[in-house]
Amino acid sequence: MPGGTHAGRVLAEPASIGDKDVAELRGHGWSDRIIADTVGLVTLNLLTGSFNLVAGLEPAPAEQSTKEKTAHVH
Repeated sequence: MPGGTHAGRVLAEPASIGDKDVAELRGHGWSDRIIADTVGLVTLNLLTGSFNLVAGLEPAPAEQSTKEKTAHVH
């Protein structure tokens, strides 16, 4: 379950991850900190996306963001 597979399972099937999965990640050189950070980042992105949907927030188009940044520089 290394890498992207772990993050995908955290998102799609968090209850399916057990001690054997954590041991496998450790066997691939993942520290407890990296495992916890992965879970935290996936969860934060899920929560942020859900909040944005409920609040009706959408990202600004890249072109608009660039113009706004340039306008503040001058």
